[in-house]
Amino acid sequence: MSKTGSSKHMPGGWPFIALLLWHLPYFIAGENAGILIFDNLDSVIPWYKILLEKKLVFADPATEVPGIMQGLLRSSLPGIDVALLMFKLFGMYYGYVINKLLMSLVAYSGMLLLLKNLIPQNEKHLLVLRCMSLLYALLPFWSVTLSVAGLPMLCAAFIQLYRHERKIASLMMIIVYGIGSSLVLTGIFIFFMGGLYWLVDSIRNKRIHFAFTAGFILLAAAFAFSHYPVISSTLFNSEYVTHRTEMRTMGGSFLHSMKEMIQIGLFGQVHAHSLHTLLIVPFIIVLAMMWRKQSLTPIVYMMLTYIFVTSVLYGLLTWEALSNVKQKLMTVFPVQLQRFHFFQPMLWYILFTISSVFLIQQFRQGKKIFISIVCVQLLYLMNNHEMVVSYDHPSFQEFFAESTFRKMKEDIPEMKNHRCMSIAMHPSIAQWNGLQTLDGYFADYPLQYKHAFRNLIAPELERDENIRAYYDNWGSRCYVFTAAIGKQIPLQRNQGKTISSPLLNLDEALELDCRFILSGFKLQETEPRLKLSGSYDAATNLPIFVYEIN
Repeated sequence: MSKTGSSKHMPGGWPFIALLLWHLPYFIAGENAGILIFDNLDSVIPWYKILLEKKLVFADPATEVPGIMQGLLRSSLPGIDVALLMFKLFGMYYGYVINKLLMSLVAYSGMLLLLKNLIPQNEKHLLVLRCMSLLYALLPFWSVTLSVAGLPMLCAAFIQLYRHERKIASLMMIIVYGIGSSLVLTGIFIFFMGGLYWLVDSIRNKRIHFAFTAGFILLAAAFAFSHYPVISSTLFNSEYVTHRTEMRTMGGSFLHSMKEMIQIGLFGQVHAHSLHTLLIVPFIIVLAMMWRKQSLTPIVYMMLTYIFVTSVLYGLLTWEALSNVKQKLMTVFPVQLQRFHFFQPMLWYILFTISSVFLIQQFRQGKKIFISIVCVQLLYLMNNHEMVVSYDHPSFQEFFAESTFRKMKEDIPEMKNHRCMSIAMHPSIAQWNGLQTLDGYFADYPLQYKHAFRNLIAPELERDENIRAYYDNWGSRCYVFTAAIGKQIPLQRNQGKTISSPLLNLDEALELDCRFILSGFKLQETEPRLKLSGSYDAATNLPIFVYEIN
């Protein structure tokens, strides 16, 4: 392949430099950086800290996690994965940042490899492949998992195994995906879709493709290693009853489900961002041109069909009329079925690449149009950079308030020996700072404890139907919900605001060894059994008021 055209003037390493620059603000800002809170700082990141600090990484899956709720097992915390290694080597903040950088590097390299396997090799197309791979790698992938970021790499590995190419490298990529991604988010769906393909291929060719089969066996082994705690608990701990057995997803009207279909089709979903909205119009125009010139290949039709079907499925699963059917399906297939949409970001960028190649091939100004589209999309991605989206949120350092908690524990040493619970604050903050907590946010904990904690907050739940339904039908946020705040924890807490004291069964709290309440707002002094023991950072928008239960 001759080094001519654009590649001659643009070395292949420029996307890696772009990715480093993209992550440079995290290193410049340090812990003053704004980091995603939702399903991240409020849960996932502290789970890893708990795992490391309490030395539970290799503990028996049935080991009870000390000082958090009651009966929470080691299997409810993350497994043994790439992110855990990053946190262990570089600490919590820089481990998070370096893991994000690695996710982007894997996303770029994997997408580029996949596109090279799908699109005929042509030096003129290389710029398109690199640009689209870079745009994919700049997506704000959720939290610390390779589940979405690593899908192109995994698909490329299986394509190469099927073609008997680069077998060792492909098997290594499969291992990386298995120990860096989530079995629940994408793994189960990969086995489902891959199993269907394997079955059809075996019947059609009347033979088993051994290299392809070996890839799935290796992927299963990698997931078994990284998810050993949860797999062991699920298969062998028959006495354990999870709170998930009582989960019931509340549905809406058919009109609501239609809106959800359109929403995911146009805007994607928060845990699997595709940020494809601005590209849809030019894509449809080029798609129409390809159709007129009969340039649409079967793979394009297949990907479009998959996106359409999974978007419809996502919407229908939010329809109340199907809620009973969904509950029955979940007893057989105990995961969120709408997660088939996690493949959509990868498919969108493959489609955009195919249409971009057609655009450049068919029109004299195609390359200029393509570069213009890439620049617009790049600006859109910049506007959705994690630090831009979180610029008005508490920073990583502000959110966890370590210096505040050090002072708090010095002033009130009894806090170290008793449990606490939080109001208008995420319990992960107290857990991060080493306090024992009654409350918490975990995807899996004992059903018995959910009921016990409900007795504590029952009077407050009865004051607000929204928080009652939220807790009873879901319950993963085992929080002290109050009618005064609702189910959304405020990002900023106004130090001048006072809220009514929550109606809690304080005898239940004392029975569970809870002596302290941390509140993001000052409480009205209407509950005589609550005594203000101290207030911290009251001059900021993130005050903490400590109340002792008498």
